[in-house]
Amino acid sequence: MKKKLICLMLILILVFQTSVMAAPYDVQRHWTGSAVNTLIYHGVINGYPDGRFKPDRTITREEVAVILFKLMTKVHYPAEDAGQYANQQIFWDVSPDRWSAMAINYFGANMVLNGYEDGSFRPRNVVTREELASMIYQYTKRFHPVSSDMWANFSDINESFAYEAIRFLCSANICYGYPDGTFRPEAQTLRGEAAVIFTALSGYAQIPVVNYLPSYNVIDVPYISQLSPVYAVVGCEPTSLLMGLKGKGYAQGTTLREFLDNMPKTTSNPAKGFVGSPYVADTTKKTRTTIYPPILAEYASNYGRVSDFSGSSTHELQSEILNGNPVVIYATMRWETPFYRQYNIEGQTQTLLSNNHAVLVCGYDESTNSYYIADPYNDKDTSKEYRYWISGDVLEPIYEERKHAITVE
Repeated sequence: MKKKLICLMLILILVFQTSVMAAPYDVQRHWTGSAVNTLIYHGVINGYPDGRFKPDRTITREEVAVILFKLMTKVHYPAEDAGQYANQQIFWDVSPDRWSAMAINYFGANMVLNGYEDGSFRPRNVVTREELASMIYQYTKRFHPVSSDMWANFSDINESFAYEAIRFLCSANICYGYPDGTFRPEAQTLRGEAAVIFTALSGYAQIPVVNYLPSYNVIDVPYISQLSPVYAVVGCEPTSLLMGLKGKGYAQGTTLREFLDNMPKTTSNPAKGFVGSPYVADTTKKTRTTIYPPILAEYASNYGRVSDFSGSSTHELQSEILNGNPVVIYATMRWETPFYRQYNIEGQTQTLLSNNHAVLVCGYDESTNSYYIADPYNDKDTSKEYRYWISGDVLEPIYEERKHAITVE
């Protein structure tokens, strides 16, 4: 009997450790980490196959529908009649074979989720905070009654269509406002924020996150100059990326010139390839000699595990580096204030950043909030490596100007 009890305790410890360790690495230092971990453990939400959760990315209408449906069936309501909605088409833009169709159809039929006047649902639209409050409010009326004796108020919700929902749910501690007395109803809902709200709605006890990421990390990458011996005066993006590739053990036999020459090229559109030549600057300033992260990451994927990391928050950037993955970020030359010019993109005028520059971020120190940079533009002395620490107070606002980035895994 004693042995059985000990075995049972060991099993429980293992289960608890598994649940605690379930959180993707990019939420381990995030304020929403425990909520995310809790919902993943209970099978209500999922991370991405690449090991991330992306807590600071937006969440869509169909994602909310699926999470609500899982929460309903696991916690609040058996939904034995849900199958009859699998092959229906309540909204013209949600086909029966869509991954979210059953959830959308079920809640559409039960007046939890509303469509638009044209009969569409627009499943890929990002959910605003007031929309999410409205959805959850209708959900609680139908499937999970919630009581509250108070009605919260905020300075910016009087004109919101979800005025009642916001006040009620915040009083019931399901939704939340901000310390400045606002709710920000029209702001986009982020994945981590939604996880906090869904956890409160679920009633689950939060499962804490074990943070195995270090607070300091510098990734060893070889230095490559874009000015010597190869003179690629405007080739900062691919040069920075090649440093990251080699630092992770990829492209070991690839020279910078080979990497630049094989890169896709275009005459004016950086979304299709490198504009012009990485070896020649456009002194007329009529073309934007750069290459955007998606197409550069796609090209570099021929050499190793590379992802377009654009749109990531500075927190996600930090987590990536602490996890051992160098990140190319699009910044400005010498960290100057961003300024813009008009450029010709396939015959159309676009306003784009003029003083663009890309560097490799290969270190982070949480104690000082500073980043370690391998900068390929060593123009002051091309015989020396240009590596340095830079404060987050300088890097972060410039990075957030565009949030263009590529990570090497």
